[in-house]
Amino acid sequence: MVTKALSTMHPKYDIYKFCDLKPKLGHDNWISWKRELLATARDQGLYSSILGTDIFPTTTNQTIIMTNNITHIGTTPLSDLEEEWLDHNNTAYNQILLCISPELQTVINAMDVASKAWKILIKKFESTDPSKISIIRMKYKNYHMTEGQSVVMYLTTMKEFWSQLQKMGEMIADSTHAVTIL
Repeated sequence: MVTKALSTMHPKYDIYKFCDLKPKLGHDNWISWKRELLATARDQGLYSSILGTDIFPTTTNQTIIMTNNITHIGTTPLSDLEEEWLDHNNTAYNQILLCISPELQTVINAMDVASKAWKILIKKFESTDPSKISIIRMKYKNYHMTEGQSVVMYLTTMKEFWSQLQKMGEMIADSTHAVTIL
C-alpha cells in the first residue's frame, strides 16, 4: 500500500483542455477511437476513472482514508477526496461524451459515471452477441471502396472492421482478410 499527501494529486480540468478526437466515435471506427481515447485519458490522468479502477473514496477511521488502494493519512477531509473523485469522474465522462457521435451519446446519456458509460460502449462494440457480430460481419463483407476515397482510408476502415470482429471473438484469417480486401 502506498501513502501519499493530497496537496496536488490531480488538477481540475476545464472543457478547453479536452482533447477533441477526430473523427468522433461512430459505428465504424471503434478500435482506433478507443486507442486514442485511452491515450488521451492516460495523458490527462483520467485513465483509472474511465476503466473504473479509481474507486469512490471510503474511510476506515477518521485519520486513514482509502482510495484506489492508496492510504491517505492526515487531515484531508473525506469530503475533499469525494469532491476530487467527482471532478475526475465528471471530466472523464465529459471527455467520452464530447468525442462520440450524437446517436451514440444517447446510448450513455442516462449514465453519470465514466466507467459505467465506458462499459456500455465496450458492450456495444465488443459484444459476443451473435446478432451484433453478424451486423459487423455484414459491414465488413459489404464495405467497398468508393470513388474519390483514398486507398489508405479504405484499408484503415477494413482493418477497423477486422479488428473489431476479432475483439468480438470472430477470428478471420489473414489470408481471408486479404482476399476480402482484393
